[in-house]
Amino acid sequence: LLSSETMELLLTPLQKSVHWLVAHMYEAKLLGTGIKDPQVYTFMAMQFVMWLLMLVLCMFLLWCVTSFCKIFRRRCCTFPDQLRWCGRLLITMDNLTYFVWFWTAFFWIGFNYYTAVTRSHYHFQFEGMMLFMGVVNILNWGMIISNAFRYSLSQSMEANEVAHLSMDNIWRSNQLFYMTAPVQLFSIVVGFKEFLRWQFYGIDISFWEGGDRGDTATSIVKYWTLMLVIGPFVCWTCYAIFAHEYMNAWAACVVVSIIGMDVLHPCAYLWVGDSKLTHDEARKMSWKQALTSSAWWKRKIYNAVLNDTLTGILKYVGPAYFLLLPAMCLSQTYFGVNGAFMMVAQTQQR
Repeated sequence: LLSSETMELLLTPLQKSVHWLVAHMYEAKLLGTGIKDPQVYTFMAMQFVMWLLMLVLCMFLLWCVTSFCKIFRRRCCTFPDQLRWCGRLLITMDNLTYFVWFWTAFFWIGFNYYTAVTRSHYHFQFEGMMLFMGVVNILNWGMIISNAFRYSLSQSMEANEVAHLSMDNIWRSNQLFYMTAPVQLFSIVVGFKEFLRWQFYGIDISFWEGGDRGDTATSIVKYWTLMLVIGPFVCWTCYAIFAHEYMNAWAACVVVSIIGMDVLHPCAYLWVGDSKLTHDEARKMSWKQALTSSAWWKRKIYNAVLNDTLTGILKYVGPAYFLLLPAMCLSQTYFGVNGAFMMVAQTQQR
């Protein structure tokens, strides 16, 4: 629509403003000490600004189209005549394709375990990273609080939001983010396998074979969550032995510990939730019988983990970490890097 010369002429004032802002941040050492050419950040900022402007333009055009379609909605037009219907279509599309992003949980977990035992370098200043995470916190909790204000069912249906948002919802969302990743991977692999059987051999795949796959999915989650619970102990052992020499290891060990605490509750439920040993039966056992009895150990773990006190503490660990993240960036910028990746990864949470 516009020639390159016209675009450059229109964007020159914006580019000068972005360059001035980046130069000011560079002089204040907010971009890190390893940056030699601030022009790179100017180019990156311009790309982001152009993406933002195009997003606003697309939303405006969509609003114009929906407003125009409202005139013909009773005649022949089937296009959504309100933006909220477009939002519901996007939600439906997201629900149909969310499995594509199953790898984000593996990346988030793998990244932190990798940085917990290896040396990594990030060139960011404390002040800039704290400012960035402060803005992220304001936006994140602003959305949560605004959602919580939709307290009535009619408002929630009107805006496609949940009717009630509590700390339990946030906690369960974090747990599902970590727990469903291997199950989604298993489903994708089995789906491809069944499709190939039908495509090449003509086998009927309208029913399951080889036992109940629900039991297989449960077993996958059991061992996956157990690995996430045991993993922090391995990382802290490595930190005590050799990883304490790496500046990035401390932040990564804290993050993997929080991941382990997030999945501790479902892990304990899957492993010892079927404990049937009663209090009276446990009291009648001798110490030798108790120490050699798996039922006694199940009961002890069940009482130690699956209780109201520990549950009430664990569900606040994740949100508290995210709230304290800006202050933690003052001690180490690596917390800010982990927080940035967390922000990207957790956009796929359900």
